[in-house]
Amino acid sequence: MSGLQRRMPVLGRWRGQRGMTLIELLIGMVIMGILSTMLLVTWFSLNKSYIFSVRSYEAHDNARLAVARMEREIRDAQSPAQSNSAMLRAHSSWVEFYTTFNEAGNSDPMLAPHLVVYRMYKDGALWRFEDGHNGLAGIQGISTTSGFDPASLTAAQTKSEQANGEGASLILKNMTNATAKTVAVPLFRYSSVDSDGTVRFDSDVTSVNSVRAILGVQIHVLVDLNPGKAPVYVDFMTLAQLRNQRPL
Repeated sequence: MSGLQRRMPVLGRWRGQRGMTLIELLIGMVIMGILSTMLLVTWFSLNKSYIFSVRSYEAHDNARLAVARMEREIRDAQSPAQSNSAMLRAHSSWVEFYTTFNEAGNSDPMLAPHLVVYRMYKDGALWRFEDGHNGLAGIQGISTTSGFDPASLTAAQTKSEQANGEGASLILKNMTNATAKTVAVPLFRYSSVDSDGTVRFDSDVTSVNSVRAILGVQIHVLVDLNPGKAPVYVDFMTLAQLRNQRPL
């Protein structure tokens, strides 16, 4: 009896202690689940925002660099010995011209300029082509007839030009000049001065004399920073003056 009496207070203390019920445990699990879900949603949202910010910055920077490059090359346009015009073709979605930009020895006034084409395709890609890669005159592998419209090309023809065009290089993607607004926004517009001194801008210049009269090129680039989702557009515009071109 003495041993049983010594154990009784201990058993009494055990009976006085209260543990968690099943309902309390379930409520705790639900609360923890809600908190975990909130943390995960916040993390995914922050991660998505970070990725969008990085991609947007890259797209914004690429568009800025593309416009700056086109402006510098067009500004340094210069007529070769066989022509009295620095501009060869002038259309709303593509331009062909002679330039000395980024050529070794371009401080020499006798340096022969090279032929360059910038072309925007209906897939929203801007490509640059350049003569001088195969020893043949002109830019091989792309159509450069006057009045040609890249939007008339099929997907296969577009890929062929982009893959086989001489000196082909991708400059910019996700351009939306043709789709972002109710009316298509010309990538290029060309300024000239009429005989009465009036400055005019044209999107397509076809006659030889009109091409020779071009004094500046307005470059207008629209790019989607969020392709495949809710569009976020960035808009760049500049005017490149042909410093080596003089009125006729």
